Amino acid sequence: MVTMAEPAIKEQIVRDLDALSPRSLSAVADYVHETKEREDSVRSAAKAKLLEQFGAWRGEMGDHIAQVIEEGCEQIDPDGW
Repeated sequence: MVTMAEPAIKEQIVRDLDALSPRSLSAVADYVHETKEREDSVRSAAKAKLLEQFGAWRGEMGDHIAQVIEEGCEQIDPDGW
């Protein structure tokens, strides 16, 4: 979700970056990259947890569910109408 303040914050960061030395800029780049990787990791873990709990049938259970659907739900009974 983008807030009203977010564009202004980004603009201020860019202005501040323009004032940094190459060495400081490199340190900031490292920090930003590490922060992004950490957030990506948290998102991936949260997504995996959701899939694990809600709707991801795998292995033996997944095979069983697929078989039940194939046998019971995907059959057409022409006399059923």
